[in-house]
Amino acid sequence: MKNSIQRILALCLCMILCLSVTTPGSVDAATKKAYETFSKTGNQANDIVKYALSRVGKKDERGKMCAGFVVTCAKAAGLTSSQINMSATIASPWTASGQFNYLSKTGKTKLNCKAYTWKDYLSGKYKPQKGDLVFYGYIKGSSAGSAKLSIAKLSSKNYYHVHVGIIRNNSSTLTKLYTVDGGQSGSDGKNTWVAKKTRKTNKSTGAVSGWKSGSKQVFALEFIRPNYKNTTPVPEMTADDYLAKCTKTATYLNLVSTSGTDYIKTLPCSNSTCKASGNVRKMTQGEAYVATAVYKNTAGRYWYKVSASDGKNGFIYGGSAEVKGLSAGTAYKKGLPSDAVSGNAVVPSTVTYGKAQTVSGTLKVKSGSGLKITIVKGWLYDSKCNPDDSEDFVCYGKDVDLNVTSFGLAGSTVDTKMKFAKLAKGKGWLRLKLYLKANYTPDGKSLSTIELNFWPEKVYFTVK
Repeated sequence: MKNSIQRILALCLCMILCLSVTTPGSVDAATKKAYETFSKTGNQANDIVKYALSRVGKKDERGKMCAGFVVTCAKAAGLTSSQINMSATIASPWTASGQFNYLSKTGKTKLNCKAYTWKDYLSGKYKPQKGDLVFYGYIKGSSAGSAKLSIAKLSSKNYYHVHVGIIRNNSSTLTKLYTVDGGQSGSDGKNTWVAKKTRKTNKSTGAVSGWKSGSKQVFALEFIRPNYKNTTPVPEMTADDYLAKCTKTATYLNLVSTSGTDYIKTLPCSNSTCKASGNVRKMTQGEAYVATAVYKNTAGRYWYKVSASDGKNGFIYGGSAEVKGLSAGTAYKKGLPSDAVSGNAVVPSTVTYGKAQTVSGTLKVKSGSGLKITIVKGWLYDSKCNPDDSEDFVCYGKDVDLNVTSFGLAGSTVDTKMKFAKLAKGKGWLRLKLYLKANYTPDGKSLSTIELNFWPEKVYFTVK
């Protein structure tokens, strides 16, 4: 009987040691320095875990019990006494009050925390999150855990806590809880350590595999979510964040500035739309740009993504530029950058009179430019045909309607209908004309398509 009483007293002493909080005055110098100099990110839920993991296996953490370790981690993360009780034990193992003073006997939460039982987890109402505190224990007079209990029902029970750990990530399942815990047995059997743990649990009951306190099965009773704060200032939206909110349409155009007061910007927005946008430099009226995309920003306005002739890149408001050449007569490559179309027609340098010939070659628009070839016209001319007034002279041609980015001439309608065999002897030439469709914004408030003209160089040959 005497031995039994001694064993009970020893067990009680062990539990008191595990559940007691180490006060700041008793923290050894090395640990105190560690938590006081810990580099916080400002996200307290992440920081409490980050600090806890940094202490795994550290010699200066030996002897620190589970509750004291949680408080030290909370201090490192910048929590205050308005968020966590810095001096209380987890709970008296012999009463139903306490739990770090997060709950009342009726289940009312304190310190603006949130609380959930295994019932909430099992039903899908809640899943443990990184930074949660998980409390383990059992209910007096019951072999069950809290799988059928709400927080209010659990709080009205006479339940015991034997340990507390910190959920270390968001990957826990109903059969595995991933934690970092203080007060773990060391290899020497005497000192206690901090350790990463994977607690195997019974999905239906929350019982922790292989863990008993005396003869009592230990359960994961509740999860407490302290009132964490994110003290890091919310950063300005990054360029990538802002661009992800805009609608991008590919295009490839020569532009000319109509403004000498607006700016090339770092983002397709004004400062009032996105404060992350800055000025690259002021635009010069009449200067040229190559546009590679049109962006509709979060305010519904359209901007060009451009490269300027001085190498400056950025965005210009659509109402501050126009497509080059559209208002100034005919141009060789009307509104198009020089590399917008590649490829050319190929014919023999000498064509035999009276015989059919084949035109080959492939015409392509720049990959990813948003351009489309909509019409290809092919015309043959000889010494009797005036290309400036083809209706009055003998020349042969054909056009085809398309909607492509690549067009092969050989065997196409353009090729087979051009009638080389009827050309007169002497100098001749082939002339192609392409119509292309591109995206542009005429005013910065709407997106339209525009038809652009492109004439490849003449291809000369001799009919013999």
